Amino acid sequence: MSSSRGSPLGFLTSGISAIVLLSAAVAILVGSLASPPPFFMLGFEVVIALACVFGVLVGIGRFGSGPAIALACVAGTIGIGSLLGYLGAGRRLGGVDLTPFLFGRGAAAGAIAMIAAVIVLKRDARRSVPSLVRGLAFAAALAGFLAAAYWIRPQVFAYGPLAKAAMVIVSGIVGLGLLAAAVHYTIKAFEHGKFSNDAVRM
Repeated sequence: MSSSRGSPLGFLTSGISAIVLLSAAVAILVGSLASPPPFFMLGFEVVIALACVFGVLVGIGRFGSGPAIALACVAGTIGIGSLLGYLGAGRRLGGVDLTPFLFGRGAAAGAIAMIAAVIVLKRDARRSVPSLVRGLAFAAALAGFLAAAYWIRPQVFAYGPLAKAAMVIVSGIVGLGLLAAAVHYTIKAFEHGKFSNDAVRM
């Protein structure tokens, strides 16, 4: 079993988790002093703090048999807990707008989720990376196709109902095809890592 201790991903994981843990401690302190205290938010901050403790432990090499799934849970807890706490506090705490705080938490959750994805993909990078590149290429093609279709929509619709129906049908078929390909190759990329014999390496 390989440990993540001393690895760049391990340091990054521990660092981000520790920063969010510190922010949760500050939020709990400030919230406890508010009048009235935002109990709903405080409850979520406690859960986020506990999740970050697990994040730090994963970063220093604990839970080596499943670091990716552990970090996915940590990221989800930070993201969802922060959003619900933000709404529960009425978007403000002590007269301070919590929106930048929420965006910062979202960035942290996204970074931890990306680390979890990298952990899985690097287990069998020779097969995972090409599949992911294909998935991203089809996703980019889908975005480009939809943007082009939206751009030319007024000109095509001007030719009448038949042209409008034809464009909708063709756009739907092509769009669904590109979406299916993007999803297929992206899932395939993660499946290679999932079934790799090196499933414990962070």
